[in-house]
Amino acid sequence: MRGIKAPLTIDLNVTGRCNMGCRFCWGPSHEIGEVLNTKQWQKIIKEFVLYGTKAVVFTGGEPLLRKDLGRLLAYAKNTGLRVTLSTNGIFLKQMAKKILPFVDELGIPLDGGDELSSNLMRPGLKNNFKIILELIEYLKQNYPQIELTVRTVVSKKNKDEILKIGQLLNEKKYKPARWKLYEFTPLEYGKINKNEFLLKHQEFEKILQKTQKTFPSLNISSLKIKERGGRYFLLMPDASAFAVDRKGRLVFLGNVLYNFFTTLEKASFFILSKRNRQHGFFKVS
Repeated sequence: MRGIKAPLTIDLNVTGRCNMGCRFCWGPSHEIGEVLNTKQWQKIIKEFVLYGTKAVVFTGGEPLLRKDLGRLLAYAKNTGLRVTLSTNGIFLKQMAKKILPFVDELGIPLDGGDELSSNLMRPGLKNNFKIILELIEYLKQNYPQIELTVRTVVSKKNKDEILKIGQLLNEKKYKPARWKLYEFTPLEYGKINKNEFLLKHQEFEKILQKTQKTFPSLNISSLKIKERGGRYFLLMPDASAFAVDRKGRLVFLGNVLYNFFTTLEKASFFILSKRNRQHGFFKVS
């Protein structure tokens, strides 16, 4: 279709299921499983590639809970897409040989400076802190070609842990390519538990600036609530599409499985600023 605008990057929430219980999560309900099958996701990926999409992020829920994840990653990679996998990392080492050959960038979480604080942020597995630290070294030793991003959600609950996390990463023999600090955004589960996690924006800014000053050798970036607008094109487990507005709220656009073109037309209204165009959210084909 001439003139259709396609997002350069799409985020696929391929499942709502998760093996952790993070109360700040802004992904889909964990009660939602794998709504679409392998062929349906492949059809969606193919259509986006046809209209100019260049990169895909596989997320959830926890994407590693899908038995066909390796097939989906391979399909996306073989169509020429840049593939990012966002995972809590619990099963990653066991599944590495089946999935990591098809991954260009990997995002894993680290939200506490020790086991106790990590468990307060990410309940569900008592030793997830140890798993992540060991995983960083494993990945840099065995898959150095993958761009590794450590992701930290900064909230009221873990604000005093950020410098501790920085110290841990700074001391690692194998540093990640990037450490990204996310300002807590009250969406989905995070919206329900807003009072438990929400920081004042000024406090987030102070933490970010102090962290960057303290660890100049770490490649530290951030994502603030006000920067989310127009940045994401999210597909939920049933292929419902959402964008994020300037206030960090999810906006329903349609379902790409049934209304591909009208959904993209609606999404095009989220090209709101020079920054969003620089981010590469849309490209006219």
